[in-house]
Amino acid sequence: MATRFVIRMLLGALFIALLIPLSAAAHGDEDEADELPGYEVSVGPQEALQGDSVPLEARILREELPLRGVVVTLTVDRHEEEISDRLETQEREPGSYVATYRFTKPGEYEIHVEFTDFGETKRVTRYVNVLPTSWATPGRLFG
Repeated sequence: MATRFVIRMLLGALFIALLIPLSAAAHGDEDEADELPGYEVSVGPQEALQGDSVPLEARILREELPLRGVVVTLTVDRHEEEISDRLETQEREPGSYVATYRFTKPGEYEIHVEFTDFGETKRVTRYVNVLPTSWATPGRLFG
């Protein structure tokens, strides 16, 4: 009985691990440096569970240094569900801007990161994959 549980857990972890590269491939492996020269922008987490309120963190570097003291807005979009929510962030630490968001539907969300630097508005898009709540229960994953 315990062996079946362990096998289900391992298969579930493998399945989820395979989804992450497939999601990246679906977006053409965007080259962040080409998208916004001189800046590196990342958003985390890259995966969340439906119904959970999670801190969405945008980390922004300009020429490899944290971008400090700017206003960063996150727009969370899931077009299929007609969801579009604009979030104001707080700077948690240098270059790290955070807002809390509750994902209500499963699927892939676009996270638009917008900020102004040197008087010019910059915008990039990153993605968060939201898993259905039922995925959190190992017995329901395959059975």
